[in-house]
Amino acid sequence: MKFVPTLLAALLATVSLSSHATLLTLDQGRVYSSGYDNGGMGGGRGVGVLFNQNFSMSALGIDLNVLSAQQGFKFSIYSSTNGHTAGSLLSSVSFNLNAGSGYQNQAFNFSFLQGSYYVINFARSDSAWLGSNLGTKYSWEDPGSFVPHNYGALTVIEGFEGAAPSNSNPLLPHMQLVGGGSNNVPEPGSLALLAAGLLAAGALRKRAANTQA
Repeated sequence: MKFVPTLLAALLATVSLSSHATLLTLDQGRVYSSGYDNGGMGGGRGVGVLFNQNFSMSALGIDLNVLSAQQGFKFSIYSSTNGHTAGSLLSSVSFNLNAGSGYQNQAFNFSFLQGSYYVINFARSDSAWLGSNLGTKYSWEDPGSFVPHNYGALTVIEGFEGAAPSNSNPLLPHMQLVGGGSNNVPEPGSLALLAAGLLAAGALRKRAANTQA
């Protein structure tokens, strides 16, 4: 069956593209300073973004310094008209935090739409002040000269402070989104390869039939 290698190669090329996962880590580039802070949490942290492509998120995390395990936190996603103000609540997920430093990713399924603005916020579920027992890693922005930074799948528009993201703030939290972009479907080149493999398989099968006849 000589057509099998060609067909298998085409199928593997298609599967490898469709199974690719994307990790967006918003803590580098000109938006963020090299010597970022790790200060107290305050009421919450958030970021306004514009998605440049469809993105199906499966997990969301924020870079933290947690001195002891804590309960009652949430990630919330709001609609936005420009990335500077939060609109209606679209989705949220609640969870507990473990002691330690670094990203604590939480399962959170949400589909962001290309060309749409959102505000992603992190805060306590009860909106309580967090004090110094919990810190977030963040960087300063200059509100007077801040330029939105393009990370490919999304563009960072603004930083937010507080449990309810209603005011702009010169802080940009380090956040991490896990998921897949709109390119996680077979590309035209891969579809063409698959089609070529199928055509080759059909031609070889027909030739073999004619030979036997």
